[in-house]
Amino acid sequence: MEKNVVSNEYYFDKNDNTWKEIPSTKLSSTITNGKFSLMSDTYYIKDNKYLKGLKPRLEELPEGYFPTKYQIGLDKTIDSDLIRSNLYITENYIPMAKRS
Repeated sequence: MEKNVVSNEYYFDKNDNTWKEIPSTKLSSTITNGKFSLMSDTYYIKDNKYLKGLKPRLEELPEGYFPTKYQIGLDKTIDSDLIRSNLYITENYIPMAKRS
């Protein structure tokens, strides 16, 4: 019962302080033991370097599963950061950075 996490890629435009979708990009990762990994490179437009971000979501829920209430509390055994209506894992963008 493998399920995938997918995300389009976005870049942060500091000129108008908004996240913008990078056309024709999509990352995918299979969930293994409850974990997934999405990797992304640096994004350039006309030699300008931009911060990239992701907004991951599940492609579908496993049959018979449903998310708990979104951010119900601090107890991770009952809390879910999965948004029921669209299966996004978070409502915010996740900035990508290299490990140092």
